[in-house]
Amino acid sequence: MKINKQHDIVINKNSTIFNALTQLENTKKKHLICVDDNMKLVGVVNDGDIRRSLIAGSNLDSSVTVSVNHSPVVLNSQTTQKEIEKMLSIRIRIIPIIDERNTLVGYYDFKEKKSQISIKNRSIAIIGMGYVGLTLGLLLADSGFKVIGYDLNSDMINKLKKFIPPFYENGLENYLKLHANRSIKFIDNISLLKSDIYIITVGTPLKKK
Repeated sequence: MKINKQHDIVINKNSTIFNALTQLENTKKKHLICVDDNMKLVGVVNDGDIRRSLIAGSNLDSSVTVSVNHSPVVLNSQTTQKEIEKMLSIRIRIIPIIDERNTLVGYYDFKEKKSQISIKNRSIAIIGMGYVGLTLGLLLADSGFKVIGYDLNSDMINKLKKFIPPFYENGLENYLKLHANRSIKFIDNISLLKSDIYIITVGTPLKKK
């Protein structure tokens, strides 16, 4: 996932609760990230936090910091993709990204994670199981996509189904054993080729014209 660097959910700690509610309404967001004048992270606040602080006695002119969660979950830009996806959830929808000086550099958004999951539900058909098509198909399968690999070479397709690579590529055989006949299906009948996305990776021989 890419770090979101938009500032529409960033609010200064000198703002009021009224300012925060206005910003939430205008941006249609559910969370705001509170920072000081130097973009140092103060915390995270959502409409539920504000509601609870108003019930507790705060008013619209009170500082937004009375509503802020000052100990939110935070990450740095070196966090791995799997760690990010594991932490983002319905409960933790926004995770600020900070550097070693506690300066805000962006955030991860649960909404973007859901969008990624939706994309991975789409099937991908790759036409041509040569050097480009096969390696691309296996990498997409390894990333969680459902892949159909088509080639008119029936002998090649039968070998791929038996985990036999048609050419040498470091690690290719291991990927085949892991994903062939599971997340990537190999076919030689084009009438069976039905998918959401099509990628053509066939040879383009050069001629005089």
